[in-house]
Amino acid sequence: MPAGSIFKNVLRADSATSSAAKCPQGQAPELNALLALDPLASWDQVFDGLEICLGAWARNPRLATTVLGKLGQNRRGDLALHVIRSMELKSVETNVVHYNSA
Repeated sequence: MPAGSIFKNVLRADSATSSAAKCPQGQAPELNALLALDPLASWDQVFDGLEICLGAWARNPRLATTVLGKLGQNRRGDLALHVIRSMELKSVETNVVHYNSA
């Protein structure tokens, strides 16, 4: 199964069992899905998986800030850059807070 499909399956499973913004563990479902990706995941895989989240992030950019901060804490700067690039492509607000969070 391609990594993008794995990402979407994890995200859908987490979304189905939790609120839109939080998992039972207190983490955003998209964060769990991102952390489950291979360290060598491509930007395309990250973008394909995040596409279903970016609308919510556009309405509430703090959701993205939380995910980017957690990626930074988990030393996944590679994924954080892919996330920021995805946000920019979909015209989701990116600012200095997002860049510093990662």
